[in-house]
Amino acid sequence: MTKTMKTGLLSSLLTVGIVTATSSPLQAGDSGDDWRFIAAPYLWAMSIDGDLTVRGRSTDVSIGFDDIISELDFAALGHLEAGKGRWGIFFDNVYSRVSADEDTVIGTVKLENTLFMMEIGGLFRVSQWSGSSPEATPGAFEILGGARYWEITGELTLPNTERPEQTGDWTDPFVGARVSIPLSDKLLLSLRGDVGGFSYGSDFSWNVVGLLGYEFTPLISAWGGYRALGVEYDEGSGNNYFEIDATFHGPMLGVMFRF
Repeated sequence: MTKTMKTGLLSSLLTVGIVTATSSPLQAGDSGDDWRFIAAPYLWAMSIDGDLTVRGRSTDVSIGFDDIISELDFAALGHLEAGKGRWGIFFDNVYSRVSADEDTVIGTVKLENTLFMMEIGGLFRVSQWSGSSPEATPGAFEILGGARYWEITGELTLPNTERPEQTGDWTDPFVGARVSIPLSDKLLLSLRGDVGGFSYGSDFSWNVVGLLGYEFTPLISAWGGYRALGVEYDEGSGNNYFEIDATFHGPMLGVMFRF
């Protein structure tokens, strides 16, 4: 990575949506002849710490979870997933807007930042295995790939009242894998990782998620864990230079419904 980010960018995010494909996998034991669908409201608390350059002006961004109430203006996040047999598809989108004051070497800079991210992809179940008992959810290993569209707008209010604003948008291809590991009849560990960008959109992007799920019934389960998503991107030059080097990360908690 070209710059070091402590842990996240854009906002301390706490939002209700539909749980992400990075979180809760399709159950490996479902019938291959039936369609499977997932929807789950959840919370995601995302800390922020990073670098942003707008119109050639750079600032550090450092917003912790304790700032979420005062810094977050608006957030929305949603995900849908469907599958049949070994194949599955997923769609995910994130929107957040944050305002924050940052102390810099030139004085206090007010930052207003908007993130829109949309992800669409497919997955293929390579293998599956039995759980600890016939009642346990089987484990599975899946490969996945798709495209992740980013649109980030940054606006800075400088001490001299200048207000540079700029939007960067790009699309990253990504490839990765997901594994679900049954720990008991009711507990399931889900892990996902992917990498993307490859200088086609961003210079590089990456995504990792780890979640622990508890199944109350075959249709309802609760999940909790952690997600981190990083990106390096720049475009333009001089007064039109835009750059972001960021890691979005935080704990996740939700309830998944399968039908």
